[in-house]
Amino acid sequence: MNAPKPHPTRTLILLALAFVLGELCFRNFRFTHSLPNYLFQGSLLVLPFFAIRSLLQLSKIAKFLGFIVLSPILFVSLLFMIFFATCGAPELARNDTSGCMKELQQIKEATYSVHMVRDGCGGAMVSFIVIVEQRIPVLPGLYRFRVIDAFDSAYEGRLTSVGPNQIRVQIPRGVNGSGWNREVDHVYQLNPNALF
Repeated sequence: MNAPKPHPTRTLILLALAFVLGELCFRNFRFTHSLPNYLFQGSLLVLPFFAIRSLLQLSKIAKFLGFIVLSPILFVSLLFMIFFATCGAPELARNDTSGCMKELQQIKEATYSVHMVRDGCGGAMVSFIVIVEQRIPVLPGLYRFRVIDAFDSAYEGRLTSVGPNQIRVQIPRGVNGSGWNREVDHVYQLNPNALF
């Protein structure tokens, strides 16, 4: 005897919840290696396409409204899939020093680490960005990260530990024409257990 098929509305709700939950996880957690990050984001981008079959089973008005809501999501997902396929998703390779993301410095503490990363993945029209982020291990191979600060057009800097759960970020003034024309010397207070 065949099992009853789930109602299309229920399937759409489950797909939407899985997509939103997956995006929240991806914005807060990373694997230490880039391949699982790439595969996880790729599976999230494919998820909206599974909603098409359930949408086709709805009534005319619900189907029409559903496609109005789903079409932009499908378009953006398709654009990101093309980008990942052609560019190799460089922003996911946060530990890759040979690509357009380069770790400039890191400070390791007992329960977390702080990383200064130069992001040059924007292409010819976008300059570098120096990102300072805190990483807290959750499980082996998985960490939660939060951006402490980001400096658009900066391309170098230095991290120093200045006290318990305090770091000092120093970024020198850039050369003429670099787009970075200020100097940063700031101390940040960190939460060693800020998983959420």
